[in-house]
Amino acid sequence: ALIGYNLYAGLRLMRAWREPDFAVRHVSAPDLRPAIAFLQDRGIRHCVAAYWTAYRINFIAGSKILCSQSVNERFPDWPVPYKETVDASSNVAYVLTGYTRFLTPQKFEEHLRIMDVACQKTNLGDFMIYHDFQDGAVYGKSRRLPAELIKAGASHGQADLHKLTDGDCQSRWTTRAGQQTGMWVQVELPGIYPVNRLILHYGRYHLDHAGGLKVMARTPEGWQVAATNLPAAYDKFAMRNGHPVYGIEPRQTIIGPAVNAGALRLEISETRPHRNWTITQLEIGVTDTEQGK
Repeated sequence: ALIGYNLYAGLRLMRAWREPDFAVRHVSAPDLRPAIAFLQDRGIRHCVAAYWTAYRINFIAGSKILCSQSVNERFPDWPVPYKETVDASSNVAYVLTGYTRFLTPQKFEEHLRIMDVACQKTNLGDFMIYHDFQDGAVYGKSRRLPAELIKAGASHGQADLHKLTDGDCQSRWTTRAGQQTGMWVQVELPGIYPVNRLILHYGRYHLDHAGGLKVMARTPEGWQVAATNLPAAYDKFAMRNGHPVYGIEPRQTIIGPAVNAGALRLEISETRPHRNWTITQLEIGVTDTEQGK
């Protein structure tokens, strides 16, 4: 009886394996061949995908394509195979599918929108290929204003002000006091610049971010409110080597339309009880390529 049952079950299993959608329905493994062919035709040798997809791409394509996860989705803080190599490449695609729990096409496109990044999309069966990324899709690209041109001021922690622009994310400016509404940090620019980004680095002090921020800009017409009630939100990724890179240090980039300003002020509009306010670096992004006027 046992032999007969095993023969019957084996035949049923073989018939099930022959069904076209077996791999998709039972192990979430859509056909990758069109996606791999697309990458090879475009000369893309490095890509990012969810863990199960990344494993399959590396196995099927061999050494022709290296694929890493965006972060270690199953075992946080463990090393991710090939990530350093993929992150360092300048021609990277994201190969995503809705059959994963983590970085789905919908989530990735939301991240792109938040970070003001556009790209080309190619739909290949159950996979969406994202490639040819463009930073500053809506508000324009920006360059970092050299830190030595910026003069910082603050309502608290004056002794540590130089640490806001010393280029070292291990050092920190801090209020050395619990957060209060109206606490502020201000940066003076050496001229009038079209500012479209503020980058706040938190480093290992990321729990000391403000609950909410208001941004003021001093324009030729006087002080104006540039943004209000900005919640604390860490960057989803950083643009490096022309493509998104996940797993970055905690930081918050405030992105918006360029404002011609000679000074900027960040004020706490919502506090986090029992926390100091700490920032390790403050960077200014401007849209022009010349010195301020």
